[in-house]
Amino acid sequence: MRTTLDIIMAANIAKQNGQLLWVHDAGHEWLIVSDDDLADLSLKDSDFSEYSYRQHEWRALEGDCDAAVYINRLSANVENVPPTMEVYLGADGAVRNWPRMN
Repeated sequence: MRTTLDIIMAANIAKQNGQLLWVHDAGHEWLIVSDDDLADLSLKDSDFSEYSYRQHEWRALEGDCDAAVYINRLSANVENVPPTMEVYLGADGAVRNWPRMN
């Protein structure tokens, strides 16, 4: 199983490479973004559901609806949405242990 530190390291690598990071476990997926990413698009935690999580300056936006809020806002503000990087977290991903955003 991947840890929170693994997720944060992968998020930093993706950010350096101009990519979006998707993480997933056996049952769900999340888009990992930073506080700065949200602020750049005038988004805040309250724009997302209780199914998204936070850890320090990172947010895990649940994949069914909340990630779409972010990606739709991003696509309205940039010419091309960045490519993605994916990381499998194991059967029960560490994101599930993060505090909820709302």
